[in-house]
Amino acid sequence: MRGHVVVATAALVFLGLTEASAQSSRARTLFRPRSFEIDVGGAWQGRVPLGATSAPLTGNQGPPSVDLFDVDSQIDAFPSFDARLAFHLTRAFAVEGGFRYAQPKLATRITADFEDAPDITAVNSFSQYAFELNGVLHLNALRFGRSVPFIFGGGGYLRELYSGREIVETGQTIQAGIGIKQLLRRSSRGLIRSLGVRADARFYGRRKGVELEEDEPLRTYGAASAALIVGF
Repeated sequence: MRGHVVVATAALVFLGLTEASAQSSRARTLFRPRSFEIDVGGAWQGRVPLGATSAPLTGNQGPPSVDLFDVDSQIDAFPSFDARLAFHLTRAFAVEGGFRYAQPKLATRITADFEDAPDITAVNSFSQYAFELNGVLHLNALRFGRSVPFIFGGGGYLRELYSGREIVETGQTIQAGIGIKQLLRRSSRGLIRSLGVRADARFYGRRKGVELEEDEPLRTYGAASAALIVGF
């Protein structure tokens, strides 16, 4: 009889510890499985160097040639509007679709003129639309209070229009980053379950789009963003 009591007591203790562990695990997470999240905000993207080249003048009989001037181009650093829609598959992992819109400036600097003309910089604005798909991993084990860090990565599609929207260039991006989400309010009822803010730093690689070199190398740059979080 004592043996049965000991076994029953041990089973109850085990079940209690298991339930307490599950409750503790749930308490350490901020996002419900099968829930949606909308993030709306802005980003600041770093400049994108597009390389340098020379404009040669070749004689009628072929080489030798003379460089008339040097050209160095870049996309200046610029702000953008960001919107993201995430679906939380689990308490840790989410799939996130993003949209960005911006009007960057393409700056082309002409230097080392053969006839010693002064250096000039030509600046042209263009429209940029970007669509992204990312996987997001929330690092719940590192959570403190209502703040949780996260990492993400994925790929994207670029559509850029310039010269009065008469020329359209398309390209691809890859991105990865790290950030933090801070929930300001949580509720177990209603349509809107949570409100908060997020901030992240990103690393981008882009290919094609507005590009001056024929071999279309991978261009890299950084970005930082901040947004309002609305959870459903």
